[in-house]
Amino acid sequence: AFTFTRDESNDYTKKNKYKTPQQQYVKLFNKIQSVVPEGRRPTTPVRILATAGMRLISEEQSEEIYESLREGLESPFPYPILNISTLSGREEGYYSLLSSNYLLGIIDEDMRRIGGEGMVGSLDMGGSSTQITFDPEGAEEIREEGLFIHSYLGFGGDTLREVRGGEKRLFGTWSPPPP
Repeated sequence: AFTFTRDESNDYTKKNKYKTPQQQYVKLFNKIQSVVPEGRRPTTPVRILATAGMRLISEEQSEEIYESLREGLESPFPYPILNISTLSGREEGYYSLLSSNYLLGIIDEDMRRIGGEGMVGSLDMGGSSTQITFDPEGAEEIREEGLFIHSYLGFGGDTLREVRGGEKRLFGTWSPPPP
């Protein structure tokens, strides 16, 4: 079985209580077991879509992590895992805009505007990237191609606060950490 660790400068196990990637998902899958009826579990598909943190590591490393996840989750849980992959920065921005506008009641489940209201833009700062997305044209049908989407890899909250050698890196400048 794959054991996920990193060197001392970027140690996953120090930041997280989990020692392997699948341990993070076991608790979630156990919760899903309580929601999805037993008879529907074999036909309830699962997609795991990672974001910028996985774009910062090599493709070989991410594939090893994904394979470990698949192996660790397929045997104890009856759900077909359709996809484990990494979203592009563009996809991450697109989904951020859709979810923001859906939750605000501006678009419906068919991605159509409700009541002619304009969409809100989205600035999504995650741990390892920031996405800025908006609709410059106000089109009736929301399609990824008509949106302004830009992803800034490495400009997430965690990466901007990353501490190295006792100093804090913020926007390319170095300053001592607060007392």
